[in-house]
Amino acid sequence: MTKKENDFLIQNLHQAYLFVNDNKASRETYSLNFIRRISEEKFLNINNPDFLTVNPKTTKYGINLIREIKIKLSLKPYYFNKKIVLLNDAHELTTEAQNALLKTLEEPQQNSVIILTVNHRNNLLPTITSRCEIFNIPKEIKEIETVEIDKTDIEEFLNISQNELTEKFKWVEQNYQKEGISQTLQNWLLYNRKLLLNKINEENSNQLLIYKLLKNTYEIDKTLRVLKTNASPRLALEILVIKLENID
Repeated sequence: MTKKENDFLIQNLHQAYLFVNDNKASRETYSLNFIRRISEEKFLNINNPDFLTVNPKTTKYGINLIREIKIKLSLKPYYFNKKIVLLNDAHELTTEAQNALLKTLEEPQQNSVIILTVNHRNNLLPTITSRCEIFNIPKEIKEIETVEIDKTDIEEFLNISQNELTEKFKWVEQNYQKEGISQTLQNWLLYNRKLLLNKINEENSNQLLIYKLLKNTYEIDKTLRVLKTNASPRLALEILVIKLENID
């Protein structure tokens, strides 16, 4: 990762992340790769005092664990400018522990990042997921490659992500009432996921591009869920096009 790429990631860090996938290996791979990118490999040393990784096989997922995490995060970072906790399989937390974790997320330490992995977002309290930047990890690349994506939707996405804000809003005005808008967004989501999986598997991959693809998949997926509610589709799409990253 170049210094420019790393600086971008650090400046845009959230204080809590949630990686979602029903495959444990995929969750662990994506979360560890993310930690590599934001820390320039520093956090993978088991002796690093700024990094705590927790697994249900070796630790009881009760309220005492959350207390331990809170103490860990209250300490000043030693090597890095952040302290990071990776809580694998957060769905194993007891209800009492989840409520304690919620309090930690509500009053986060300014120099901390908490990363949770979970098999399904519904297995955590909604109040926890609402405080996390959520990444729905895509399916395995073999499954995704079998799905065809409308090339028109791909071209449209690339144009929208590069356009000026006025042009983006014009697109929203022309499309927010169309019946097929959800399918268009599904194709945008699938396209970004395909690129993401390909880039992650590349040697010396562009880390900034991977971050942008992760962000796009999150924002598009969130918009699709909003469109299923009674929320304003126009407003939802306007927020989406503002947040889309140019990946060209």
